[in-house]
Order: sequence, then structure tokens, then C-alpha cells
Amino acid sequence: MPKYQVYNNALLTAYKGHSFLADRTDTMLWGRWVESAIGAHFLSVAEEQDYKVYYWREPSRNKDKCDKEVDFIIDNDGELTAIEVKSGRRGMNSGLPAFVEAFHPKQAFVVGTGGVSLEDFLNCDIESLLNQ
Repeated sequence: MPKYQVYNNALLTAYKGHSFLADRTDTMLWGRWVESAIGAHFLSVAEEQDYKVYYWREPSRNKDKCDKEVDFIIDNDGELTAIEVKSGRRGMNSGLPAFVEAFHPKQAFVVGTGGVSLEDFLNCDIESLLNQ
């Protein structure tokens, strides 16, 4: 599935045709909503604070294995921050460690399950987070 990001999650939910409860109990769909909320949070201030938001993916050579990916790469004047979003029980994938090994970002962390809570992250000042 191609990766996309909207600036406002209302655009994704306007015509979805099912309830919040149905979305919340569908782990795949809920993961997309949470990831999109984090992305919208980044995009809401990216231009103002002059940083760029990317997605990283390294295809697997083995068709039985998943691609390595990182949900958000923030480029702040050439300094990279890698962020993986986790919204449920599924553990860490191999993308974040692979990205860290290959590109040596200034910082890398998980938002959600096993990392910074979603609430804390959405309430933080992104500029101070990126300049730690």
C-alpha cells in the first residue's frame, strides 16, 4: 500500500462509512489513524519551523519478509530524527534500528506503545523536541 499523509485527518474520516468503535477495534485501521494524526501534527508546523517530513522504506530482498520502514524522518537543517509510531500490541519492527545503523540520525524514538505516549507527544513542542 502506498504511503500518504494528509494535513487534516478530517479529510480521511469524512466519508468513511463506519463508527469510531469499528475503527478503534480494527488494529490495522486504528494504526493508520494514529500514524496519520502524528504525521498531521508534524506537517502542521513543518513549513513554519522550516523542516522537512519524509517516510523511509527499504524493500526486503526476501519476499517472505516485510520491508524495513520508518514512519517519519524529520530533516531539520540536515540533522535527522527518526520516529516510529506504534499504536497497539505489535512490537518494534526492524526499520528503526536499520535506519539508525545506516544513517546515524541525531535521535530516534518510538511514539506510542513502548515509547513516548501519544498524549505526551501530541502535547509537546516539536521545535524543542527536534533541537534536543
